[in-house]
Amino acid sequence: MSQSKPLGWAAGLLCFSLFLYFWGLGRTPFYTKGEPREAVEVWEEVHNGEWVLPMRNGHDLPSKPPMFHWLAGGSSLLFGQVDEFAVRFPSAVLATLSVLLVFWLGLKKWGTSAGVFAAFMLATNFEWMRAATTARVDMTLTAFLIAAFRRARSHRLGRETPARRSRRVLPVDGTGYARQGTRRYLVAVARRRRLPRATR
Repeated sequence: MSQSKPLGWAAGLLCFSLFLYFWGLGRTPFYTKGEPREAVEVWEEVHNGEWVLPMRNGHDLPSKPPMFHWLAGGSSLLFGQVDEFAVRFPSAVLATLSVLLVFWLGLKKWGTSAGVFAAFMLATNFEWMRAATTARVDMTLTAFLIAAFRRARSHRLGRETPARRSRRVLPVDGTGYARQGTRRYLVAVARRRRLPRATR
């Protein structure tokens, strides 16, 4: 495989991911109890302005952290309605960006062949495709974790100082922890503050 055309492979993976995840994205109605549950919270955000605590039907507390619902609410405003396509749109976008990020990481570490192989295997994994095309919180968490791991690897290799890493990684971690709860985010902040002393 040619090592001199990474942009061509990236463009190919982008088109492949767009086909896999966006084609027919809104064709299937919400199914299982999870998708309608998340969609109702998005509906509360868009129609009732409940962006901080979108209670389902006005009285049920949300069972998941809000990051996915904020993204889905934004896409619903963008497309003008809360429907299957708009609520699933963030998952498909984050899945596509994650495939490209995995390709880039493989390219930098082992070369173009490794990057293409890793990205293709990820993109076509059954569970990955399911998460990329459903209105669930799973893909949001996964995408931000991949981004956080990439930042952590840069710091481990000495490419970023601890202070610079804290400024750049904490926003990524923070959005991911908005997916999984404030308590974990506070633990991460405490650990980051102790990191410079521990590495001296």
